[in-house]
Amino acid sequence: MAEGRNRAELEAELQRFAQGQAAVRLEGLDFSQLSGFVALRPKGDVAELNRFAMTVVEYFDDFRAPLTEAEIARRKPETLSPQQRRKLVDWGYPYVGDDFRFHLTLTGRLPETAARAVIEELEPYIAPLLPEPLIIDHIYLFGQRPDGKFEVLKGYPLTAPANSISS
Repeated sequence: MAEGRNRAELEAELQRFAQGQAAVRLEGLDFSQLSGFVALRPKGDVAELNRFAMTVVEYFDDFRAPLTEAEIARRKPETLSPQQRRKLVDWGYPYVGDDFRFHLTLTGRLPETAARAVIEELEPYIAPLLPEPLIIDHIYLFGQRPDGKFEVLKGYPLTAPANSISS
C-alpha cells in the first residue's frame, strides 16, 4: 500500500466506488489455453469488463505503492513490448488496458498436449457448473497471508443501475 494510505481509507473508497458501479454481464466462461496455462476465459464480448477493469486500476492507483526494482525485474521487462513496459511503470502491471485478458488460471504452465488433456478431463465436470450468464456484481478486497496465499477480506456489491458506470 502507498505510503500515507491505510486499509480503512481503502475500504471506504471501495464502498464509495462500488456504489457508483453497475454489475458487469458476461455470456459465461469457457476453457482456454493461455500462455501455456489452462484457464477459464470469458465467452463473447468483453468490452464492458475491460472498461470496468481499467476503471478499477485508474481509480485505486493512489493506493498502490511504487514497484521496487526487484518487483520490476520479476516482471522481466526485457520480454515486454515498449507499451507494456510503460504500463508496468505507470500502473504497476504490464497487462492493463488493451493488454488485459481476464482469466481464471487453473493450472501451472503445461505442454500443449497436457493442457488439452486437462481440459478434456475437467470440462465434463466443471462446464455444467459455470453460470451463463456470468454476472460480476461485487468487487473484493484481498489480503496476502504470511504463507503467500490470498484471502478475501471483504466484498462490496456493485449497486449502480446498469449503464451508469462512473469513475
